[in-house]
Amino acid sequence: MAPDLGVWAQASVHPDCHVQFDRAYYSVPFALVGRRLWLKASDGMVTVYDDFRPVAAHGRAQRPGERRTLREHLPPDARAFFAHDRAWCAEQAGRIGPACVELVTRLLADRIVERLRAAQNILRLAKT
Repeated sequence: MAPDLGVWAQASVHPDCHVQFDRAYYSVPFALVGRRLWLKASDGMVTVYDDFRPVAAHGRAQRPGERRTLREHLPPDARAFFAHDRAWCAEQAGRIGPACVELVTRLLADRIVERLRAAQNILRLAKT
């Protein structure tokens, strides 16, 4: 069997902290947004480099459009958004009261039109 030498390519870091390769997306640290980086893709791995220094490594995506994201690559506000998921919202609503539970439950009932951001904003009102 021949060794897997990989494929090298350049990619720009998008505002969402991802580079695109072979119709899939791989996260890199948010401080690199707007930069042009090199990546090496092998059969099972994609490694992204900034000035010969590896800055991210992900298992190779299997489908077009697939996203490989490490939370530590995201800016702090994005990390907070993803940490405050459906379960967190339900727990916080329970602490506030039954009317809040009902409202948050309705907001998050339809996964197709999930309103996680709206539920988080409502719960943020408890701080004021």
